[in-house]
Amino acid sequence: MTERDFAREHEEALAENAAKDEKTRKQYNIADAVRRANEIVSVFDETLGEFTFGILSVKEFNALDLSKCKTKQEMLDHVVHAMLHKANPDIALADLAALPQDDYTIIVSTLSRYLPGFLRMGKQVLKTGSALT
Repeated sequence: MTERDFAREHEEALAENAAKDEKTRKQYNIADAVRRANEIVSVFDETLGEFTFGILSVKEFNALDLSKCKTKQEMLDHVVHAMLHKANPDIALADLAALPQDDYTIIVSTLSRYLPGFLRMGKQVLKTGSALT
């Protein structure tokens, strides 16, 4: 096999892989995203058991008016409450403060993948035990 043949085979393989990647590339679907924002999610935790929460839409998130919060912890509490409240309307913000710290940590850890980026620092709290500021 000559270098030219090798190069041609290599280019063909790259083109073939690029075509496969194009076919399997995930496409964002707004209708699916809107549907997800209206879903109630149910998760099972070995310690807490099953609990439910809702994914917040942009409108719901903006309605929280987090600019009034003084700390990131307060912001996190408001967002976590809104997510839990969406699936369980009887949950009050004060209920979060009354939870055992272990339960709260598990809930925040579970919800963290659904939180906006600036609040995902909650994961760091789980790793270091340091408070959000």
